[in-house]
Amino acid sequence: MPAEYLLHSPAEDTFRISTEGTTFLYRIHPGDIFGSQFYWKRAHDWEPDVRSLFAKYARRAPRVIDIGAHSGFYTVLACALNSKCEVMAFEPAPVAFQWLTDNVAINGFTARCRLFKTAISDLDGEMHFVVSEDPTMSHLAATGGMAVEVVRLDSVVPRDGKTTLIKIDIEGSEHLALLGMAETIRDSQPVIFFECNPGGPAEALEAIFRDHGYDMYGLVGGKPRKLDRLIPEEFAHTHHNFLATYDQ
Repeated sequence: MPAEYLLHSPAEDTFRISTEGTTFLYRIHPGDIFGSQFYWKRAHDWEPDVRSLFAKYARRAPRVIDIGAHSGFYTVLACALNSKCEVMAFEPAPVAFQWLTDNVAINGFTARCRLFKTAISDLDGEMHFVVSEDPTMSHLAATGGMAVEVVRLDSVVPRDGKTTLIKIDIEGSEHLALLGMAETIRDSQPVIFFECNPGGPAEALEAIFRDHGYDMYGLVGGKPRKLDRLIPEEFAHTHHNFLATYDQ
């Protein structure tokens, strides 16, 4: 991100974002890198390939799961697009969780959102969590950092066929999250947006999706391309977000 976004961003401000045919409020706080970009560009350049497709599915989703919600852009976008959906959002970083809570509240979506200051993994308990200087890069780790609560998605999400859209952005632990939501996947066959950076758990993700009968797609230029293999190294820096859908 260009440095001027951070150097010239306001200490705190609330502004309106217009995107994907809807509008919502966003409160920027000091250190909010996402918010700084939204403030200057109004989200026009933020993950355009993901954003447009996410909006398509969110408009008809009874329940949306936002794993690694950060400041709540996708949580709030889903609520703004679909007045009937509920969102379950998970964010273990204390500061980011407060940003998430604020953005949900100022838009009047509190009643439709369940917010969890927890990480999602393949177990219920505690794990180490490293809060990075760039808060978007915070992640679970084997050692160091702070202790955070972790849960399996299957432990908190109802099995009622309504969980039709999931977004995962947790900096290298995506495969653990998938392992902990096997029952949810079998119940609802959700569309899943996920990140996988070079050096990430691509083989594990690919195996899990294949086991569940899912196809994977690269997202470039708003046109999903079906993948025979998940190899994030083959994609440019800005295209490490992917889509998985149930192959009926």
